[in-house]
Amino acid sequence: MSSSSARGSIFYPKADCTFADEQLRAWRSAGLEAVPADVADQLGDLCGMFLGAFPESVTPLAEQGTFHWVFRVATDDGQSWIARVARPDVPDAARSLLLDAWAHRRLNASGLPALEVSAVDVSCSLAPFAFELLSEAGGESLRKFDSNDDALKPLLEDLGRRLVAVHALRCDGFGLLEADAAGATANPRGSCRSWTAYLQVQLERHIATCCDIGAIDSLDAARIERHWTEASSRLVLDSASLLHGDLGNHNLFTDGRGITHLIDWEDCLAGDPIFDLAFWATFHPERRHAWLLESYAAESTLRRRALPADFDYRFWSYFLRISLAKTVLRHRLGIVDLPGRTPAAARIQRSLEMLESIDDAATHTT
Repeated sequence: MSSSSARGSIFYPKADCTFADEQLRAWRSAGLEAVPADVADQLGDLCGMFLGAFPESVTPLAEQGTFHWVFRVATDDGQSWIARVARPDVPDAARSLLLDAWAHRRLNASGLPALEVSAVDVSCSLAPFAFELLSEAGGESLRKFDSNDDALKPLLEDLGRRLVAVHALRCDGFGLLEADAAGATANPRGSCRSWTAYLQVQLERHIATCCDIGAIDSLDAARIERHWTEASSRLVLDSASLLHGDLGNHNLFTDGRGITHLIDWEDCLAGDPIFDLAFWATFHPERRHAWLLESYAAESTLRRRALPADFDYRFWSYFLRISLAKTVLRHRLGIVDLPGRTPAAARIQRSLEMLESIDDAATHTT
């Protein structure tokens, strides 16, 4: 156990939460009919209180979150806001709103692009639910460009440059950040005693589950276990940076020229910036990796923040660790590979191949 806190026992929130798989799948697939009708009316009153403008409409979004209900609020002054409401049957959903609000305010205070947080309340004293009210990200999410490499390339290059500035922000502790229920202004800290302790959280279970579902075999499991026995002494971190923790295209917004906002910081953590880069890379085919990684390296050089000599070892170690957790999550959610696509679990094999190649190269140079 890496921490006495609940979040200290979690590596990847949805993969490691204690809800039954059937419940997770039901929440993920629930449509608008699952959103309580009276929540929109109650949000209208709250918006009038905090926005200083009359809410003309409060409409649930077609795509809802797993642990949150999400609404678009249009006000009579022409502004558009997003209201996020924590599901009352998900114990940690309220605190994740505090983390999201804290991260946007931290970015804004540092002069980095961030959404405006108008209100966040988890006391349930203003409404019978915890909620967050923040400005809507303009433009479009990068999801629109998922199948368009020509359009995506310059946007991912810009993301690489912007992440250098984000990763310059420091955090206390390591691993998933833990918000103080007293309010979003309190500084959250990582829930684990060390970075390597965080990387070990749920590792045995993730390896065992991947074996049980046939994503890896016993020989693969032994290779992974050997790697992490050694990696624990090689991935030590003295201080931690603020990491987003879920850099998928759905959480990245653009005005068509560059990245304007990173949204949904509820899974943010304190750790090695290379972990964030590896997490991003698990969302993309390998041909795209260099677009972001090269721009990140160039911007780091400009800012006199040289990348570590063991960058590749760290990157593929984290890629392996994240791929194990994502394979568990896909299984829990009942997500199947699309016909004709490389199976998602192949990311595990690819990272093992790359790590063995790095070790072979190191052996030959010595």
